[in-house]
Amino acid sequence: MIYKFVTRCLGDVKTMSKLAKNIKKMAYNVKNERYFSVESKERSVKLLVIGGGTGGCSISAKLTSKLGKNNVVIVEPSDVHYYQPMFTLIGGGIKKLEDSRKSMGSVLPKNAEWIKDSVQRIEPQGNFVTTQNGMKINYEFLVVAAGLKTDYTKIPRFIRCIKHARKWSLFELFAGLRWENNGKRGKARLMYHTSLSKLFGVEKYSDSLWKICKTRGIEVTLNSNLIGIEPDRKIAYFENLDSSTYTETPVPYSVLHVTPPMGPPQFLRCSPMICDTAGFLDVDSNTLRHKFFRNIFGIGDCANLPTSKTAAAIASQCGVLYDNLLLAMSDPDQAPTSFYNGYTSCPLITGYNKCILAEFDYSMQPLETFPIDQSKESFLMFFLKKNIMPLLYWHLMLRGYWNGPETMRRVFHMDFKEKKSVNAQVSS
Repeated sequence: MIYKFVTRCLGDVKTMSKLAKNIKKMAYNVKNERYFSVESKERSVKLLVIGGGTGGCSISAKLTSKLGKNNVVIVEPSDVHYYQPMFTLIGGGIKKLEDSRKSMGSVLPKNAEWIKDSVQRIEPQGNFVTTQNGMKINYEFLVVAAGLKTDYTKIPRFIRCIKHARKWSLFELFAGLRWENNGKRGKARLMYHTSLSKLFGVEKYSDSLWKICKTRGIEVTLNSNLIGIEPDRKIAYFENLDSSTYTETPVPYSVLHVTPPMGPPQFLRCSPMICDTAGFLDVDSNTLRHKFFRNIFGIGDCANLPTSKTAAAIASQCGVLYDNLLLAMSDPDQAPTSFYNGYTSCPLITGYNKCILAEFDYSMQPLETFPIDQSKESFLMFFLKKNIMPLLYWHLMLRGYWNGPETMRRVFHMDFKEKKSVNAQVSS
């Protein structure tokens, strides 16, 4: 009798605890649900920002603080904002997925208007966009920060492979370092295929990575493009891009980790007047202003900027875009005065507590922040990647206060000369 009573009470406690958690979650969602309810089918605004990701959120925060309330509209369909640079740490079991995400309503600037919708098409000659829900948004100025879209369908039979895949931690799959430490590497072969002609685009960092691969027995194949998968037979097929004749090589596998093909969002492809032949927003690589439409600017992955597409690159682009857009608003005929040099950063995690921090510009030359050789594995760089960079992202960058490490770089390298407008330019 007592046993039944206690069991029932415990069950009620568990039920109430679960209910309390659900209520708390609902309250959190309501608190951050602040998007514009579309009743009118037409809207006009001074500045329209497409995308609420890293680029869209950061530049919106900077410009909203300058332009004030009701002058900035953000079109973004997602409910959740992800800190994507953390995904490598999540895959390695170092961070948790919940560490990388926050509700979209909590990160977008409070004085900007959020329209929870997707852009269907941009009409640059008419200065308006249309959305999936049939809304027309007129703009004076437009910033496109729509990111990239992954497309697994470009790899034959890969979708079928995903549906039948076992769920593993990426860390367990590719824990070559752990295997070595535990003496369990055995006959396991680690193979890395890349469609690029180099292990890494910058020679200094590429040399370091080659040494690591050799030390750990990782087999590297360059110019090797994944073209198909047979999940039932566990065979991946690769095309040799370095050959004058088409060659297809089958590679058996036990575990397969694939980086999917990526490209611009569909609405950009449906707006050919503002895109290049590949579907990316066609902007000047130094000023971030559209080559033909002077009231359109681009930032981040959706723009055809010839540099690695990273959050660090977006941080540096933000300051340039901010200056040039405000100048265009005050005097459309004034030539831009700020220039982006292609700076980007790629933290290359090489172990539990080691990282190579690659930093470079359009010229593919190192542009390092710290007064040490960043091509060497470092605990300091790993600590920055794991602990400092997320704080910079959530508390500074998304609030419009972080334009990259240029000032820090000049201090560390004792470079107190007058700041140059651009360090490296490419023809646009």
